[in-house]
Amino acid sequence: MVGPDEPDAALAWAATHQTFDHAALIRRSPWGLTLKLQGPLGSCFLKCLPASQAGAAAATAAIAGLLDDAASGVIAFDAHRGYLLSTDHGGDPLPPRLPIDELRAILRTYARLQARAAGALDRLAPVPRWSPGDLWHRVDRFLECRSPRATAGDEARLTDFLGPRRAALVADTLAAVRDRAQELLDRAAGLPFSVEHGDLHSRNVAVLPDGRRVFHDWDNALIGPVGLSLSSLLGACAPLAEGLRPDDEPGRLADFYAGCLAAEGVGELAALRAGLPAAVFAGLLVRLVAYAPYRPDDDATRDLCEPDLAAITDGLLAWCARLSLSCRSARGPIIARLGAHQREDLLLDLARERGGDALLGAFDTPAPVTALAVARWAQAEAAARAPGTVPALAVDAAARQDPALLAIAADVGQAMLADHGCLALEDAFPAGLLAACLVHQSATPTGSDEGLPVGDQRSMHPLPLAGPFNTPALYAQPLILRLMSALLGPDFLIGSITLVVARAGAGSQHLHADHPPLFGHTPAGAWLPPHAVTLLIPLVATDEQVGGTELFKGSHRGGGDPAGVQTGQTRPLGLGGGLLFDYRLLHRGLANRSGRDRPVLSIVYQRSWFRDAVNFSRFPPLQMSLDELKRVPESLTGLFRQVHLTHS
Repeated sequence: MVGPDEPDAALAWAATHQTFDHAALIRRSPWGLTLKLQGPLGSCFLKCLPASQAGAAAATAAIAGLLDDAASGVIAFDAHRGYLLSTDHGGDPLPPRLPIDELRAILRTYARLQARAAGALDRLAPVPRWSPGDLWHRVDRFLECRSPRATAGDEARLTDFLGPRRAALVADTLAAVRDRAQELLDRAAGLPFSVEHGDLHSRNVAVLPDGRRVFHDWDNALIGPVGLSLSSLLGACAPLAEGLRPDDEPGRLADFYAGCLAAEGVGELAALRAGLPAAVFAGLLVRLVAYAPYRPDDDATRDLCEPDLAAITDGLLAWCARLSLSCRSARGPIIARLGAHQREDLLLDLARERGGDALLGAFDTPAPVTALAVARWAQAEAAARAPGTVPALAVDAAARQDPALLAIAADVGQAMLADHGCLALEDAFPAGLLAACLVHQSATPTGSDEGLPVGDQRSMHPLPLAGPFNTPALYAQPLILRLMSALLGPDFLIGSITLVVARAGAGSQHLHADHPPLFGHTPAGAWLPPHAVTLLIPLVATDEQVGGTELFKGSHRGGGDPAGVQTGQTRPLGLGGGLLFDYRLLHRGLANRSGRDRPVLSIVYQRSWFRDAVNFSRFPPLQMSLDELKRVPESLTGLFRQVHLTHS
């Protein structure tokens, strides 16, 4: 940080080169002090660079002398003390978020000035030159893990800003793809060299009254491969690890930039397209080590540097994840490192692009299941938003036994149920158990006099919990218990267990919700928490012939009015699948066009205060003998607080 006494000395120096009668502080930061000087001849800017960056004054002067129409002019400089006096370009600053047309205009102008510089590099001798070997040395040094502020006056390390955990993650992840990263640096080194701004973003570009773009603050400039500064302007651009893709906005802009360079005679278009992604990756590393001179010895430095470094390292980690897709030996280690540091989120863009299964196939080496499972669940959450899709979640047995994974899955499932009002669960129940339940149900015929008609050849029957039905694997599935606790409160209970049978040849059911609104007419879109959730478990696999349940996702917020409801969604369920939906959701059973009955186990979980007085006028909703109740694990007996005890 520039010292507090520096402005006086710098102003005295500036007075020998420019007449001014007023000085206003524009900015004080770790990378310099900037003042605006106003005098009879107009305004100019005085910058005082820190000692470690003093040489940038001479570099900026050389660049301004060569690119006088695209860079702020330099009135005077002192390379020893880091003083730089430059003209006021008079342009308008740009907003932080730039539209595509403005980005293209910046890239076009930038390519034009780089073409001029590429033919006159001998005039830019004060500008540092990029070297792959030197860059790796600086990266390794910056990523060293040590005690923060270990040596006063020494260069900073990443651990000083973001802590040893993040520093270790970045170092280890880069190490896992070091060979691929080296290939990228070698490829970048093969691109044409020109001047690179080093900090090319909207705040360092202005638009002049005549429409020209002018670039200022060249403190981080260097001579290197074209494209090194793209990540400052376009973001980390991790998808570029797989080339310039037309479906990726930064990729399209990089391709536009390549075309501008080629049109200006800076390289061949094909070579530029092949090499620019490598230059972007190299530029991220350059940006990373650019923070080494600025030790976070005060809060101001830390507050300015930490967000930038967090974004840069996130970008590098995303690049490493993508690079590992083409480096088999790195796949497992990359996933292991990201999983160990709870950074599975860095895989989610990949999962959304490729689909969960494709991502799993790409990472075909042993790796912690956490990262892969979370990637698949994120893909499922994104897919659930499609209009014709039933939200679905697959949580395998291993994940159900892992408390951490189960908690993550429950968070995802809760969000999907709350947003859409329904959720299909794949392979949630043992298929063998459901087959045993079917046999048990077939041996205990349901009499039509006991059933409640709920549609054409369709009825709901009491199901005294006994035999294979009386097992926690059905009524207390771990993921479902977590979901219900989150949605209904920790004191939720089971309100009913019944069997709904659609006979062979049954027609489609009428559209309905399982219970009318609790508070009369509820305005559409009004948000009320659920009071009950239905779980349907088919005892046979469902398909178009057997039929299933048509859901109208989002209708749980419509006040129960079928008017205006759009097309529903269906999803076939294999044996072992289940379907959860809000008690208010509009739905209907579909026609059974097969030659056999379709029995479905229905379990309703509800808030402790709720009683369903609408659906159960003929029989108690939850029935069990005392002997069967004694079979329920003690930790789960609270679920049966409303049970109606029957004779054995």
